[in-house]
Parts: sequence; C-alpha cells; structure tokens
Amino acid sequence: MALIDCRECGEAVSSEANSCPKCGIKTPKKISSTAKVVGISLWVGVIAFGIFVTAFIDNASNELAVYSQAETNLVDRYKTAPTPKPSWITSSSNDEMTGKFSAFASSPNTNSSNEMSFPYNNVEAWLTVNCDAKRETAYIGFNVKPNLRITTTKDGYSLLTTKIRWDGEVLDMSLRQWWGMKSLDFEDDGLAISKMISSDSAFLQLFWHDQPIAYFTFSLDGSAKAIAKMRAECLVNKLNIG
Repeated sequence: MALIDCRECGEAVSSEANSCPKCGIKTPKKISSTAKVVGISLWVGVIAFGIFVTAFIDNASNELAVYSQAETNLVDRYKTAPTPKPSWITSSSNDEMTGKFSAFASSPNTNSSNEMSFPYNNVEAWLTVNCDAKRETAYIGFNVKPNLRITTTKDGYSLLTTKIRWDGEVLDMSLRQWWGMKSLDFEDDGLAISKMISSDSAFLQLFWHDQPIAYFTFSLDGSAKAIAKMRAECLVNKLNIG
C-alpha cells in the first residue's frame, strides 16, 4: 500500500482508500492524463455514434417516405388513367370455293341503350365496310337476325328507312335486309362510308317487333385508319391478280 496525495485537498491518503479521510471526496486517487483522454475519447465516440445512428435513421425514414409517395403516385396514376377506347379493326378472307378475296373494317360491338326483352335482350351490333376487287359496300351486322317493323317487302329483301345521327347531323337512310340475313345493307354505300370516315360516332334508331325502340351508338374511333388499311389490302390483292 502506498500513500498518495488526495486529488482534491492534497492530504496524504492510502492509494487503496475509497474516500479521503479529510475532505471526504470519493476515489481520492488522481486520474491520469491517459485515462482522461481515453474517457473523453469514449464519450466523444459514443456521442458521434449517436449522431451517426440518428442521421442514418432520419435518412432511411426520408427515403422510405419518398418511396411510399412514389408508390402512392403510381397507384393513383393507374387508377385515374383513362381506359383505352375500343377501336376499329381490319380483317380479310379468301373464299375457298371461288378464291375471291375480301377485306373488312369493323367497329367495336355495341348494345341497344334501351333494354329489350327475350330473345333480343343480348343483341349486339357493329358497322362494317367491305371491299373486294370490284366494289365497296357498307352494312350493319348483328349477332341475331333483326325482326324489324315499318318495312317494305321487295324481291328477296325488306327495305326500311330509318334515322342515323352522324355526330350532330341526322339523316334518313335506307337499309336492305335480305331475307334470312343478320345484317342491314346501306343502299347508299358511298354516303355511309364517307360518314363513317368523317364522323366520331353514329347513333342508329330501329323499330323491332314487340320491343321498345332500339338505339345503337357506334364508335367511329379509328374508322378512317382501318378503312384506309382495308382499301390498301384490296388494292394489293387486285394488283397481284391483275
């Protein structure tokens, strides 16, 4: 055991004493400079580590918030994105018996805005332009045979005149229904096709037997492009066989 000077009052005190008998200070042994440096370094390290951890947590929280906001914006954009409108399509066929080539441009299918009763409760209709090597025709197709009234009986077909609104222009147009067919042919193909190309929509009125008046709205979105493609296919075929 050795005597040391109390770090507080300077009184001689045992190096193993827990307190100074004169001033009562705890651990009267003087702390070495090295110990002080080590102690200070430890505290500085603890404080620095705490600052680093706090900064890391704040940065991670900010990144998470940015990611969450980006995800929310993406979901909102998906929810509010407009649904693409159905557009016109083209198709073609070759008659296996005659080898005759035909191309078609057709609108999306539509239903009557007035609900009809059985067996016409699921009637669908569409507009079609057809071309072959000789001519172009236009007709209204149906998934069931139309049972229409206010018609005039002709040789092999029934003739009717009805109203069609092309955008804001209402026209009285004549249609032919060949007996047994599920379509109505336009008598004036040229006028009908020109209206399909230049208009945005067509609104058709038809009178069915024992049903309310049927109204069909046809989208003409993409009609001009589809009809142009149909005509190009017919022209190429005509040149190939010519």
